[in-house]
Amino acid sequence: MYEAIFELEAITPLFMRGADQRKAEFRSASVKGVMRWWFRALAGNYFGNNIKALREAEGKVFGSAGSGEAKKSRVFVRAEVKDKREGSVFQHAASWRDEKAIVWSEYVDYLFFSALDKRKNRNTGGVDVKSRFRYYDTGSKFEVVLSSHDRDAFLLAEAALWMAINLGGFGFRARRGAGSLRVTKTKGDFNLKFNNFGSLREFAQEVSTVVSQFNEAIGNLGVSPGKNKRDRADYPLYPVFEQENSLIFTREEWAGIRYHSDRKEKWVSALDNFGRWFLDIKRGRKFSGGFRFRCADYALSHTFERLTDNKVINEVSDQRTYKSRSPREKRYYLGLPIRYANYSTTVSGWLGSVPTDNKDIEGALRSKKNTVERRASGYWLSLVDIGGILYPMVTVFASQFYPDYSGVFYFDKQDKWNRIYAKGLVTITGENNSSAYRFYKKWIENIAQGIDGKFVVLWPRREF
Repeated sequence: MYEAIFELEAITPLFMRGADQRKAEFRSASVKGVMRWWFRALAGNYFGNNIKALREAEGKVFGSAGSGEAKKSRVFVRAEVKDKREGSVFQHAASWRDEKAIVWSEYVDYLFFSALDKRKNRNTGGVDVKSRFRYYDTGSKFEVVLSSHDRDAFLLAEAALWMAINLGGFGFRARRGAGSLRVTKTKGDFNLKFNNFGSLREFAQEVSTVVSQFNEAIGNLGVSPGKNKRDRADYPLYPVFEQENSLIFTREEWAGIRYHSDRKEKWVSALDNFGRWFLDIKRGRKFSGGFRFRCADYALSHTFERLTDNKVINEVSDQRTYKSRSPREKRYYLGLPIRYANYSTTVSGWLGSVPTDNKDIEGALRSKKNTVERRASGYWLSLVDIGGILYPMVTVFASQFYPDYSGVFYFDKQDKWNRIYAKGLVTITGENNSSAYRFYKKWIENIAQGIDGKFVVLWPRREF
């Protein structure tokens, strides 16, 4: 039996729930689910776009269900809470400008927005601020036990766990810095270095070690990549951690140093530093700069403001259509759905193109059968402890957006009682899976080549 025990501590709030949605719960199934995601990302370098072989390999390691194909997991994962520091937020602010309307900081509240509920109180005129559910606050401690009778399965699971902890996160808003954990102690048959990184260079070296361990073990599972192994000229159908289509980067000035005069901790200052690059500063109540808002099409945003009934938005103007003069909206590639709070509009994905007949459009909008409610972002933001300093670490993947994507999105508008009163489709002209892939590919290349500023690139591996 191979077994390793990992003691962990929450660097940032961890929003994870179980069957009782009101309570925080650190669940083995959830930890294993994140490990599966990183397993697929690492295994994609071996299997390419051969999804069938990828699923077979994943099933051999973590188990699978299904008629005639059920397999027991070769890896056992146990997760438990050792020191629970439960957090919750409920406070009232006199106005949006009141400091009580901010929980952690303007940047962190933005990154964690779906874990918070901020709304105007129509009775008092103030603002009610609360967390949507209880969570594990920073400093909470956990234990994860990884065990297997199969050495190769153990090595693969260990590599996936390393990636999940150091480059990923757990629970809600994990891709935006929430649920970042650090390993405080290890015991047993571990092979990788999980903590006590003395420098960014040492961390980058360990990333390469993780990839090497995984690549050696995956070939021993007995699952062939087959003839459908992706050609390097094709884009990946899912996020793949490989030299050509992934990137890890940070910035020296993002390092989280404790503020001298207020209550903010290292993790808040680290995410604030990232936020200044990603979002710039607020103008009024909105962020409107930084990397994210370079991707915005404000003409389209203002079109949503004017809508009063069901519409189709594209570049061809007719009696049912608004004309979008600058169809360059790219924020959708950073994760769906998007909420335009000022215009009470929510945008989700859409499978296929816009139906040609008005009746077909209306029927499709009623059924929502083509709606893609959620598409996770193509990047992860995590915090990593390097020599006692917290660094925001960004891991980017260039891949397919989702199957049958053709630049069409579904939107609906809600009234003050959250009832939908207008809905429709918007087409971002010329967009498809190739352009979505190129969006992330360009991001990777610009960072790697220093076009967008001075960054520390930790993957693909290069000399410091």
